[in-house]
Amino acid sequence: MYRIKVESSAIKEIGYHPEKEILEVLFANDTAYQYVKVGFEDYMNLIRAESIGKHFADMKESFQYARIQ
Repeated sequence: MYRIKVESSAIKEIGYHPEKEILEVLFANDTAYQYVKVGFEDYMNLIRAESIGKHFADMKESFQYARIQ
């Protein structure tokens, strides 16, 4: 999955697969997780947030996830 670099002290990169509704997050500590059933609107709100780390912290508990790295 292609990821984009983001400006955040907690998160390095974010990727999204719209057909599968999978959000992939690479954290500053180089661990990566995939979050499932994440809608496109949720993804767009995340990457447009003033504070990506804070926005992600507020939304992450709503989705199932698994570590991938």
